[in-house]
Amino acid sequence: MSAIAESLRRNGSRLGAKPVVRSNAVTVAGTFSNQGVLALGAGSVLTTGGFTQAAGAVLRPTVTAAAAGRVAAAGAVQLGGRLDVVAPVAVGGDVSVLTGAVAGTFAAVTGEYAPAYTAAGVTVRRPGGEEPKSAAVAPALAAPALVAPASTSAAVKPAAKAKAKPKKPAKRKSKQAVKRRRR
Repeated sequence: MSAIAESLRRNGSRLGAKPVVRSNAVTVAGTFSNQGVLALGAGSVLTTGGFTQAAGAVLRPTVTAAAAGRVAAAGAVQLGGRLDVVAPVAVGGDVSVLTGAVAGTFAAVTGEYAPAYTAAGVTVRRPGGEEPKSAAVAPALAAPALVAPASTSAAVKPAAKAKAKPKKPAKRKSKQAVKRRRR
């Protein structure tokens, strides 16, 4: 069973007909009503006649550079609840996560992506159109800055180093000395 089909089974959504599962694609005749958590892996597609998301429901598409999980509705789309975009690696540009005749917006959005709503669908993009973090040099890998040593004033002298005392080797007692002490 594919991940999307398993998500549909656990979701408790009301299906107008039995879903048709093809690899990472599921087709539902009629309107799909999301009332739980609908997790769509990268490349997964839920094709429906219409899509409705309840107030407490979550749409969780996974977005990668190669593909995104998405809902493709032929008819009306009524949004509510939360959009939670999962992106294992930051992706630049607009990524489509939902197509259809959209009405409404998500009540909350989590993840590093902001939704853009149009009459034909919803796309997500990193705020400000920023490039993925992986494209930039990580601060830990950047060359360290060279800092000139602070100049010392003539009045300040460096502290003298304390000399370490050499350790004396331990004396061994002869067998005769040990015997004398025992007497």
